[in-house]
Amino acid sequence: MIKQGMRQGDLEDDAIVFYNRVPKTGSTTLAGLTYDLESINKFNVIYLNVSAPARIIGLNEQMHLIKNVTNWGERQPAIYHGHIPFIDFRKFGAKQRPIYINLVREPLARLISHYYFLRYGDNLKAVALVVVASASAAVVIVVVVTVVVAVVIVVVVVVVVVVVVVVVVVVVVVVEIVVVIDVIVEAVVIAVVVAAVK
Repeated sequence: MIKQGMRQGDLEDDAIVFYNRVPKTGSTTLAGLTYDLESINKFNVIYLNVSAPARIIGLNEQMHLIKNVTNWGERQPAIYHGHIPFIDFRKFGAKQRPIYINLVREPLARLISHYYFLRYGDNLKAVALVVVASASAAVVIVVVVTVVVAVVIVVVVVVVVVVVVVVVVVVVVVVEIVVVIDVIVEAVVIAVVVAAVK
């Protein structure tokens, strides 16, 4: 076992590591890495397949597992991995106790990973294509929205310019009409005054 003050790499020959995997936290990747490092670092990787509902292990099964793990000398040091619950070796009086390791993940990212797993299984290429397609769709949506906003801005500017031109034309026409009416009124007044003087 690992003792206080031990350096990295000073793992004893009978060390047992339990990796009780939490689903959708990168556990398949880490398990794959342990298999890749197994022969290089001279340890064994053993998969624990628990098929019980909700991964519940009864006391008898826990005792049997502890007995097998602690007495399996030729397979140590070992990393045992699987979707299994925590087992308290001390509760059963085992002298040898495993080192427990695990991975955790931000909950929303874990939920998204679980969604893609349910939708596509372990087919990571399909997930990658969906992610790329989603990213491409997002870019297309951003471009379309940008173009639509630009067109709307241009239309609004054109409408404002047209309204301003119409208002200016109306004002000029009204001013001209007022000037013409003023000239007519002045001419009438002069004509009336001239007629009255004669």
